[in-house]
Amino acid sequence: MYGARMIRPATAADAEGLAELLLDAVAGGASVSFMADFTPPQAIAYWRTIIQDPLRVVLVAGKCDGTATLILETPPNQPHRADLAKMLCIGEPETAASAARSSRLCVTKRGSAAGRC
Repeated sequence: MYGARMIRPATAADAEGLAELLLDAVAGGASVSFMADFTPPQAIAYWRTIIQDPLRVVLVAGKCDGTATLILETPPNQPHRADLAKMLCIGEPETAASAARSSRLCVTKRGSAAGRC
């Protein structure tokens, strides 16, 4: 099981690991907005773009065993919320549960203090 210390914001160095995770999900038939002909270079480019987006927070579990993306672009009267976008994991269900808990913590921190997690 992943503790809070093992869940962290993604960096550019995580793009390849996140790409592998996404490609695995697509190959397994997950409905995550990508078609079966999605290529590794496309997946890496996707994650590099998403990680750099100031209106998103990409959280990573372990060595890219799981991920959750928060979209921070919300209406002005809702600064306390974010939308959970892609949540993917490899392995045990606890990975996804940990990512979900961390995403809630990130939204809570954002609501009480400006900036990213």
